[in-house]
Amino acid sequence: MRVEVSDPTLLEDLRGFLLKNGCPSESRSADICEVRVMWSEGDRSDRLKIFGHLREWCAEHPGVKANILT
Repeated sequence: MRVEVSDPTLLEDLRGFLLKNGCPSESRSADICEVRVMWSEGDRSDRLKIFGHLREWCAEHPGVKANILT
């Protein structure tokens, strides 16, 4: 699943946060990473899990947006 962050300088911070929460990722560009869910329970469940982590991370980074692209 691809995730885009509005501030490319924070992409590595986001990737580290996701990794700590069981979602390793690979950079695809300066502002996009491809995220996987370890112990996947299916696409819908994975999307909800990643969405929850993005909400939590964005709350810690006011003004920054992170969006699921696919």
